[in-house]
Amino acid sequence: MNVFAIDPGAHAGWAVGSIAQGVQAAGAGNPPPLRVRVDAIVIERPVIRPGVDGNSILTLAINVGRWVERYKDWGPLYLVPPSSWKAGSKTVHHAAVRKLLDSRELRVWDALKTHDARDAMALCHWALKLLRVAPPALAVHAYTPT
Repeated sequence: MNVFAIDPGAHAGWAVGSIAQGVQAAGAGNPPPLRVRVDAIVIERPVIRPGVDGNSILTLAINVGRWVERYKDWGPLYLVPPSSWKAGSKTVHHAAVRKLLDSRELRVWDALKTHDARDAMALCHWALKLLRVAPPALAVHAYTPT
């Protein structure tokens, strides 16, 4: 099973992985053409939080809409709030994720230059683990077009 994950931040991050091989590639900006069948597209869904500028959340939501439009026909699409897969500050969360990665994934992680790319890789890693252990748990985040 292959997962394509997107963190829709200012410098959108993306990651691709499989249950068999973990996260294989990640980066920032527009992803390269995918050469694998995608079984799940996982995108972080913005949420309004105290102390965060509402305008930045609106911009983020517009970005999410663009990603959804672009990839909605590729396979099942899931919009996941940060509270489902992130823990604490970026520094704390990234340190925790780094400890979970195997040596090949660490090479990918260490080459990433933006926090959006690292968030996309962390989101992909989370989704792969969830699909391996409890696939129905991801279903609660399924995107349903209106």
